[in-house]
Amino acid sequence: MEKFINHALITHDRMSTDENYRKEVASRATISNSSNNVELYSIYDLEQLNPLSHAEKLLDLKTIQYIRSCDELDIHAYFILDRWATYQPNALKNLEEQGDIFLLNYLYQQQQKELEILKNPQYAKKEKHLTIHERLELHEISTHLTLRS
Repeated sequence: MEKFINHALITHDRMSTDENYRKEVASRATISNSSNNVELYSIYDLEQLNPLSHAEKLLDLKTIQYIRSCDELDIHAYFILDRWATYQPNALKNLEEQGDIFLLNYLYQQQQKELEILKNPQYAKKEKHLTIHERLELHEISTHLTLRS
């Protein structure tokens, strides 16, 4: 995991050429479900979209390092965090100010809700023509960051 954190601090240009980083990210891109593997993101997607690129611009480096170090989170959580950073930056910044544990809790819960649908092999087979966002919308999974009072 320490290797992964160190690679996370390398510039974007270096990230796209570093084979170890690419392998680490790719290993988090395949979501296991017993004997079935559902690939949500291809290597091409990961290189083009650069997970956490939006969140890195908004959140403190300490927060990004903490998120990257959490084994409970996979690459999908990074995309959730980027989504929140893009569409709800104020809410995400407020959540960060509450502490890393609160942010991790929200992110983990959202990841679990989304992956319950996305890694289901029956849904994946029927819905492979849909985007991830369309699949979540079809199953009425909210993709928004909703802070509890």
